[in-house]
Amino acid sequence: MMLKANGSMFSPTQQTPLAEFSFENEVRAEFNGVKLLELSNLEHFNLRLEPDNSHLVNQLQDALGFQIPLEPNTFVIHENILCSWLGPDEWLIVAPLDQSNRVETVVRENLTDHFATLTKLGSAQTIIRVSGLHAIEFLSRGIAIDLDPSGFKPGQCVQTIMAHANVTVLNHSLEESIFDLIVRRSFADHLWRWLLDVGQEAEFRG
Repeated sequence: MMLKANGSMFSPTQQTPLAEFSFENEVRAEFNGVKLLELSNLEHFNLRLEPDNSHLVNQLQDALGFQIPLEPNTFVIHENILCSWLGPDEWLIVAPLDQSNRVETVVRENLTDHFATLTKLGSAQTIIRVSGLHAIEFLSRGIAIDLDPSGFKPGQCVQTIMAHANVTVLNHSLEESIFDLIVRRSFADHLWRWLLDVGQEAEFRG
């Protein structure tokens, strides 16, 4: 299962950092064997808790309906809600706007009386999906890690530098090359322009 875009890119509370690149309410581009798409209308949360607190972890998992990934550099998606490992005591939760209030309420209620925090990030980040037959080759233009699925498997994530921007890369699929780039708002414009520039290279122009 993959995280999905959630309707129009415009909402009463948020606007994508890539709004200037929008066409018919989407930010997308397509090249030879590569598609780019911004996933919009998603709420991002930063969760901090002690993983050794098994009572809290189990309680939170029961309330959310999915397992919090405790294995480093992994993520899960349940009913279009993403939970990605960021560090030994840190996770990113991403939910569609129409589910974000429920997720926030459930998590905060279960964190009461525990040494743990949930921070709402709002539109401080965005997600750019890179997919297609040549997605790995395309991304390799600006990323040092090996994205081949023999080593970087579906369900795994990694934090790295891409085109001078800090990104978290998620691998979604073995059958198809589908990767999500989670990037801070302040670097989103730069990264999108860089991706468009890569798309102009001869082998991606078709």
